[in-house]
Formats: sequence, C-alpha cells, structure tokens
Amino acid sequence: ANLPWRFKPAQSQVTLRAGETSLCFFRATNLSDEAIVGVAAYNITPMRAGQYFNKVQCFCFDQQRLQPKETVDMPVFFYIDPDFLEDPNMAGINTITLSYTFFRADKEQHRLPAYLQGMEPGARLHNPEPTAVAVGAR
Repeated sequence: ANLPWRFKPAQSQVTLRAGETSLCFFRATNLSDEAIVGVAAYNITPMRAGQYFNKVQCFCFDQQRLQPKETVDMPVFFYIDPDFLEDPNMAGINTITLSYTFFRADKEQHRLPAYLQGMEPGARLHNPEPTAVAVGAR
C-alpha cells in the first residue's frame, strides 16, 4: 500500500551563494485516520554535486510521526560547500535539486523500513515536486 501522506516543498526554489547557509521547508500531511511514522531518504541531482551539499539539520535525520490529518512543516538547514566553486567537475552546474522519498516505518517497532535495511521496499511516497537550489559564486 502507498503511504497516505501528501508531501511537497513549501517553496519550489531557493537561491544562495556557495558557503551561505539556507533554510527551506517541506510540508507533509497525513491523509489517513491513523497516526503514521515515516522516515525520509534524500536524493541530490546531479549526483556529482551531492558531495558539496551539506545538511546541517534535516527532518530526514529522524523518524517523523504524524497524527491523523496532521500537517507539519519539516525544515532542512543546509549549505553548499565553497569548494564547489573550485571543482572543475562542477563547471556549468548552476542548479542542484533536492528531493525526498518517504517510507513508512515499521508499525510495531518503529524502526527503519525494510527498504532502508537492504530488503524489499515497502510503502513509499516519492516527492514529485523537488526543491531546486540555485547556486551562485561569491
């Protein structure tokens, strides 16, 4: 079964300079009539830019429990490492895209879902609306 959550970015784009910190939010709503615990896995594209994307604080570090019909704003505090500007492999990359996939945590023990333990995936919710991070020079 799918995870009955609605999940989308509160803003579609954040613009910052390499080395600056930024805070963005993702909004999640539990559409079901039961409390659900979920955990998020993130993705950065292009993949080669991922080494320069640094999350200081992220909702993806912890499991998230949403009560029935509850809506919460989940913060991500991050920066792009200034070394990004010096790496010739990053030439031409002006946008880094951050997206998340939510997985339902084990109902009984509230542990990481089987997918994150290297087994078959269970219920999941992919973020169809990622946040683009536009990166500029200093």
